[in-house]
Amino acid sequence: KNEHSLFSSGLKVNPFNAKLDNNMGKVLEAQQFHEEALNYYNQAIRMQPNDVRGFLNAGRILTCLRRYQEAEEIYLKAKAMLPLNEKPTDMETHVTPSHLQVYLGLASLLSKNNSRLEEADAVKYCFFS
Repeated sequence: KNEHSLFSSGLKVNPFNAKLDNNMGKVLEAQQFHEEALNYYNQAIRMQPNDVRGFLNAGRILTCLRRYQEAEEIYLKAKAMLPLNEKPTDMETHVTPSHLQVYLGLASLLSKNNSRLEEADAVKYCFFS
């Protein structure tokens, strides 16, 4: 009938599917059920702790809920997962939209505090330079 019933049915059949949890979280987020969405995102993180998408979703919701310290911690965990080289080389680095979202989400969160504007700018510069 709708996305909510689709993902809910999927989770009944396969309750250990992080992608379904992320999708259900997005449906609930779109309906402004932020706490419920966060529960699904956290479940996705527990099931698949190496998938940056769950962290991005949780960071976005925590920011929306004005739980800024928790959001920053989540974004920093996501940033630590990114396979970026410390030293530039001639090799190409594969960058996904999720990589960009981690930096943009963290920089956006930091920029909400006027005393951290330079830090926010440095986060963006770190990735986009």
